[in-house]
Amino acid sequence: MPYVHSTLRRSVLILTLALLAGFQARGAVGQAKMAEPVEAVLLFDGKLPDQVTLDAEVRKAVEPHTGKVTLRTMHAGRAETVPFLRLHDLTRKNAPLLLIMSSSNPKARIVKRYPLVAGGELKKNLRTLLAALQLPAPKPDPVPPGTVVAFATDGGEDEKKHLVSSPGVQKIREGVRTVDRGSALIYRFPLPDGLISADLRAELGGNYLVEWASDPVGPWTVLMDSYRYFGVAAERLKERTTPVASVSYALTAAADALYLRIRPSGRGQERLELARLELTALPVGGLSGEEAWLTQAAKLRKEAGGVPETENTALFAGTLRGRTVLTAERSPYLMSGDVFVPAASVLVIEPGVTIRAAGRVVIRVQGDLVARGTAEKPIVFTAAQPRQPDDWKGLVFLPTPARASGAKSELQYCRISHAANVDLGRFGGEISHSVFEDGYTGLTLRDGGTGKIHHNRFLRCLRGMVLDRAAGDVSRNEWQECVVGLFVSGVDPQARLTLEHNAIVKSRVAAVNYLKLPRGATPALALANNHWSGTPDERLIGGGAAAAEVRLDPRLEAAPADAGPGW
Repeated sequence: MPYVHSTLRRSVLILTLALLAGFQARGAVGQAKMAEPVEAVLLFDGKLPDQVTLDAEVRKAVEPHTGKVTLRTMHAGRAETVPFLRLHDLTRKNAPLLLIMSSSNPKARIVKRYPLVAGGELKKNLRTLLAALQLPAPKPDPVPPGTVVAFATDGGEDEKKHLVSSPGVQKIREGVRTVDRGSALIYRFPLPDGLISADLRAELGGNYLVEWASDPVGPWTVLMDSYRYFGVAAERLKERTTPVASVSYALTAAADALYLRIRPSGRGQERLELARLELTALPVGGLSGEEAWLTQAAKLRKEAGGVPETENTALFAGTLRGRTVLTAERSPYLMSGDVFVPAASVLVIEPGVTIRAAGRVVIRVQGDLVARGTAEKPIVFTAAQPRQPDDWKGLVFLPTPARASGAKSELQYCRISHAANVDLGRFGGEISHSVFEDGYTGLTLRDGGTGKIHHNRFLRCLRGMVLDRAAGDVSRNEWQECVVGLFVSGVDPQARLTLEHNAIVKSRVAAVNYLKLPRGATPALALANNHWSGTPDERLIGGGAAAAEVRLDPRLEAAPADAGPGW
């Protein structure tokens, strides 16, 4: 028995050694095979000078790797006369073409084909060749910082060389190209080797978009947007500006050429002026001039918004995703453009924050707006230069399919002045202890909703509150010196609207303006249990509705003691 076990162990050992030897031998063969040089044939199409240039660049790249690659260059017309190529029916129409061969003998076969771009595109062809030959691309010398590739806009030869297309209406005068609405300019920037970091600089007027792509048909990505730079202040700028935008991140994607499209943005002015457009190389790791330009643009926005240069005002505009907090520490804020709070996002405003709107801008809320001030530190929304009841567009709450932010819109202890409207739409939050003053419309309730509007004051508004098929709970509020206290444009008999224990006083034209329907019966409007004073009886109800269609009785003899914001 011991003998059997010993014999078996010896047999297993011999078999294991044999297998290991076999694996090692195969590994050695594999290594030897990998060590063999790559055999390749480059067929040219015979087009000069591209053939000579590509040939020189390829030989230069292959030279350090002569032990690894054997490369032969050949005119495509000769392929029919070479025995090992004649079998593959290669002609000029196949060139330029790189062929990876199995060997260099007459019986060699083609392992792979790599078609190249005819008629140029040197860098693209060179990258294809080196990747096929498994060789690293040579590192070019960096472009010296400050090197400029410029475009003329006077229609001369320099511009013609780079202008790819220019559909639409344009004019050239004194070296400045004017581009009208519906028109666009597309330029092609050839990118030199070694350009790693660069700025795009321009001299532009009007409202404009400058976009980039790696292809003349797009897709396009915005580089410069006058509205982003200036917001509503763009309408006040009379001189051309000189924006700067970093294009470093675009250089890798663009590879051989950077395509630029310049067109009017469609906001405000419907034309633009282009006097200069240039790409300037930056040192490797160098800082872009974009930040300095944005700082300058911010200064212009503040000046256009009427904000003193000495005041430390934070800029505030654009789409606010996720959770955004406006802090009292950074207040006041200059809203230099429209603000959008998308679904599942929330804008939180701390007590004591002041927001000044530069021009007719708006805050649109599809997610949530949480603005909780205090009586000592109210939150103020106003115009940068208050003059008219609609200096800015105000707040608009949009319907949202799902409320995923976890918050719920709320305004407490806020002062909103000189706004065109606070449009609640399908509002489901709460507004309390706030003041709406000197605006066009204090609040608009429409299209249903479940919101609670209580303990607020509407002061000197053209229309204190607009009700259009409104719902919700409106109580303990006061209206003072509004042209029209309540403006009712539609009633939904199915909507649950509670409007009572309010004080509507000193309305200058009508306490209630109820628009009579042009056809059919006008539903009765019940406004019982409110206090009405300071308005003659003949002007309590306006808008064409009969007194019987607006029911004010029973009326409260005195204003509720707790009506209004309390501050």
